[in-house]
Formats: sequence, structure tokens, C-alpha cells
Amino acid sequence: MSTFGVTGRPSYRSNNLLGFVICAGLLAAINIYISPLINLAECALCTVTRLTLVAMAGLFFLGFIFNSIPWLQRLFSIFNLLLITLAATASIRNLAQESRTAAEQCTQPVVDILKINNLDGIIAAYQNASVCQVQEWQLGVLSYAHLSLIALAGLTVVVWKLMTKRARRDTFFR
Repeated sequence: MSTFGVTGRPSYRSNNLLGFVICAGLLAAINIYISPLINLAECALCTVTRLTLVAMAGLFFLGFIFNSIPWLQRLFSIFNLLLITLAATASIRNLAQESRTAAEQCTQPVVDILKINNLDGIIAAYQNASVCQVQEWQLGVLSYAHLSLIALAGLTVVVWKLMTKRARRDTFFR
């Protein structure tokens, strides 16, 4: 089955595949290039960003599997937009934060976040990601928070395309 119709526009499946590949590529880049340079266990924003990318990759994968159900595609897109909003808010607050907290208060390994089972714990994890300083790692003039915002902006475009895509009509059998 072709992913492009007569008009050459991408289908839900190709957009979901693109979103999944972007999330997987970003996670690979974080693990290969950034992880050796900074201690990701002490970087709450890094942990929140990685978990957001994993959740989004899962939603893109489910969207790829359930390709022919437009309302489900929109539901997955709404969840993806919610995840993007939460991660972007944490990154923006991290950039805007004037006073930094002590490093001991900011240690939040992935294992601790995965054990969270209530709303208060999730809010606390995002609070830590907002106020805890990412160590002095930078790519040129861009910090980890800047790079995460750029990645989330790119993913927003993919999610928006999925959300606003119209279902194809068969012109021969009206």
C-alpha cells in the first residue's frame, strides 16, 4: 500500500513513522552524544525530556499501527500535544529561572520518576525539571533546554500535520 495518495500528500502512517523516527533519533543522540558529557541522573530536565520522547514515540507507534482510524489519530495527537506542552513548559521555566537550587535537591534519576504513581509525584518531577540547572554542557551557544525546545518545535509540526489531516474521500464511489 502506498503512503502517498493521488495528490502526493503523506498519509497518517508516513507522518507517524516520521514522528517515531524523529523521537528515536533524538533519544539516540541524547544517549550517544550528551550522556557521556553530563550526568543525566542529576539532570531532571534531561530525564523529563527523555521520558517525554519515549511516550511520544509510543504514541507515534500506536498511530502507525492504527492507521485507518481518524478519530484515534486525533486523540493520539492531542496526547502528544499535551506531552509537548509539558516538556516545553519545563524547558522554558528552566531557561527563565534566575536562582538555581542546590545540586543535591535536583538529583532525580529515571528510576525514581518511573516509580511515581500519583499526580503529586509527577508535578514534583516537572518542578525539578523547571528549576534544576542543567550542568554547563552546551552545543555552541545552545544549552540542553534550548535544544529540547527546538526538538519539541519540530515534533509539534509533525503532530499538527497529523491532527489537521483530512481523511481521503473516494471520488469514484460517492
